[in-house]
Amino acid sequence: MVSHSEVENGSELNLLRAALIPTGDRSLQGALAYQKRVEARDPWGALAADYFRMLEMRFRTERLVVDKTLGQSHFMGLLLHMLPEARVIWMRRNAEDVALSCFRNFFSSPLPWSWSLADIGRFFVLEDRLFAHWIEQFPERILVVPYESLVSAPEEWIPRILDHAGLPDEPQVREFHATKRNVRTASVQQVRGPISTASIGLSRAYDEHLAPFRAVYRSF
Repeated sequence: MVSHSEVENGSELNLLRAALIPTGDRSLQGALAYQKRVEARDPWGALAADYFRMLEMRFRTERLVVDKTLGQSHFMGLLLHMLPEARVIWMRRNAEDVALSCFRNFFSSPLPWSWSLADIGRFFVLEDRLFAHWIEQFPERILVVPYESLVSAPEEWIPRILDHAGLPDEPQVREFHATKRNVRTASVQQVRGPISTASIGLSRAYDEHLAPFRAVYRSF
């Protein structure tokens, strides 16, 4: 996406959390209380304006911005209510492959749930429940992309992803690894190489080690 001429690389931007600070704990109850406090104005438009102001200060551009901050699902309803034109691309991948990746990665921000395989299992159970809820609530705004299908058939999925984001197709999005840009997230190695299926099923080599994750995740 960020190799597209109309898209800015926001990485794990995390400005949406900042924009939603007036809602308190970013829960439904906090959102309703915030809305009641400022009912004489456009409360959600005000939050959106704050968010766009922060983007302008950060990037000095009017291009679209990709934000792949972990945990967006926890306040997806508020996010999409605040930004009615935003589109979500939700990647889904084999749970054990993702668990292994999370456990082995050193994230730039502390993520205590990623420090044990059992905790990763509990976190994934919550994520699965949120995923089921949000795609039911916003089926037209969330495009679900199966990772295995994307890397196996990129020519099928890339146009679908661009169409969902309202972007014209451009050849360089298929050669994203050739783009010269800074990468500050855990995916730095992946974006320096072309699309590959090499990571599909990688967790099978660690089958015994993943037992704590499997015990928790499969129990729900």
